[in-house]
Amino acid sequence: MSRSEATALMDFLRSLADLFLACWTVFLRRLKGRPLVNGWGLIYEAGIEFLRKMTQRTQEVPDVARQRKVANSLWIPTAMSLFTSIRSIQFEDVPARLVVPDRALRGRKVLYLHGGAYVFYVPMHDRLVIPFSRSARAMSIIPEYRLAPEHPFPAPSRIV
Repeated sequence: MSRSEATALMDFLRSLADLFLACWTVFLRRLKGRPLVNGWGLIYEAGIEFLRKMTQRTQEVPDVARQRKVANSLWIPTAMSLFTSIRSIQFEDVPARLVVPDRALRGRKVLYLHGGAYVFYVPMHDRLVIPFSRSARAMSIIPEYRLAPEHPFPAPSRIV
């Protein structure tokens, strides 16, 4: 096993442990009758807890390319992703991702501009877009704009 494969495996195992810990934390909190936010489902709350842990982990890594690998080390499809297609497209002259839930209404579209401070977009973020698209019964277009530090300001804002 190469060093990069070993690192990827360690990232995956640590992310898996973080996911388990997030689920366990939420489960214990729920047993005490204290959801983080009233109205949040158990799985949603565990997902938020996991994303917080992943954010903390990426901030511990000084190199942006490595941060992206850590952030994307655990990509597990959700049940909703089974009923949603995700593909790469060209939107005007901009590369983009198209998220289309099975129940999208014809002509209904959402333009999703991801956060990440023009530094991150990892496919794991699709898990955030899928529920939006399904709730809105709309396809979502996610422009893949240029990211820093490879493309410093103002390059990300010049997507066309």
